[in-house]
Amino acid sequence: MTENLKKRAHSFCVHPWTNLLVNNPGTYQFCCITDRHNITGEDGKVLRAGQGDMPEEAWNAKSLRDVRKAMLDGEKLDICKSCWNQESVGKESFRHRHNREWEQRLGKEEIERRVEYSLKNDYTVDVNPDYLDLRLGNICNLKCRMCNLYNSNQIEKEHHELKTNIVYADIWKRESIPGSNINVPSLKNDWVETDKLWEQLSRYIPGLKKVYFTGGEPTLVENNYGFMQEIIKAGYQDRIDIMFNTNCTNVQPRFIKLLSQFKHVQINASIDGTGLVNDYIRPPSTWKSIRNNFIKIAKLPNVHVDISPVIMIYNILNITDILDLAEEVSVMCDKIIDVDFLYCERPLCLDPMNLDEDIRTAAFIALWRARDTWLYENSSITRNNVEAYLTMLEGNRNENWRQGMEDFWNLTEIWDTKRKQSFKDSVPALYKMLRGQE
Repeated sequence: MTENLKKRAHSFCVHPWTNLLVNNPGTYQFCCITDRHNITGEDGKVLRAGQGDMPEEAWNAKSLRDVRKAMLDGEKLDICKSCWNQESVGKESFRHRHNREWEQRLGKEEIERRVEYSLKNDYTVDVNPDYLDLRLGNICNLKCRMCNLYNSNQIEKEHHELKTNIVYADIWKRESIPGSNINVPSLKNDWVETDKLWEQLSRYIPGLKKVYFTGGEPTLVENNYGFMQEIIKAGYQDRIDIMFNTNCTNVQPRFIKLLSQFKHVQINASIDGTGLVNDYIRPPSTWKSIRNNFIKIAKLPNVHVDISPVIMIYNILNITDILDLAEEVSVMCDKIIDVDFLYCERPLCLDPMNLDEDIRTAAFIALWRARDTWLYENSSITRNNVEAYLTMLEGNRNENWRQGMEDFWNLTEIWDTKRKQSFKDSVPALYKMLRGQE
């Protein structure tokens, strides 16, 4: 690494030099965890796919050049706080992981060349994106409790049905949700059909190293299948890695067939619990179907599978169930199934650090015992996540925990009534502990 880049290692992330993301509402970003930092043009206007703003305009737009400059100036950008938070508790952040991944894919010399070029050319990049992150609308078939209307049209529909509820509206405002106006307009998904957009994305295929399909639920978006077919037609299925983030509800034969034609496939399975915990957090999915589909994917020889649970109050006592599932399927398929914990950033009231020390201690003890398992010993990703979460659970309770728990109970009641579910019946051990503290 050049001295130039060494000085900036604490703030540098490779994503602005490799990655272009098309976001759920049709905006552009360089990273999925930048708290909706949309790329804007020279006039400060947000660039939008399907409205005449094409990927090539976003790639070297002023706001993205400003990000590159700030990183090379040694600035820790506030929009990257998710990574800084992960790193503060010892967790390997997305920044760390992606820096390492792209150094392996491109080589140190190429990354340094791009940085040097940017420094000399107004922070532009002279090659097309290597990595496309495609989030084509908010089409989804689930209403997961930690999700939002930007990622699920089912939640969006429910939101507009609930927004006249005064308690719900107050929670929505307190959560500081982007566009916290309770009357946020409905998202449109028709932009994903724009021919010009797909023509340009297809022109990127020869230079691509990786394509990430997520959502919403990406297996419900027809254009994703079409783009995979375009890659195969062009003969790049052995050179482009395919990655899907899926809820494992829609594993069709054609999906399996397409995945099987690529040399390297990564599947991130969004599973937050097993049995009734899954059914409660991710309605209207059923655990039996999720489990069967998950195993079906994991058995594909060219597919590496991760489980990416969002750790929240509802599953805080059931984290080890997910680890047990990963270990079971690892042995069944003779491959390591990594578990990569995600932190519940919204709704804020679902943050486990709102909980009393007794419950967090119970979760800590259960997770501590996981250190004796085969998976902990054989999966560095799982091990790092376990250790980081143990550290977090030992931390101080959130300062605003009283408001957080009040919002938790109110939102739980609203959802339970709307969805005809029962917290008490679905997660009885946690319910009993929480009520015992009152």
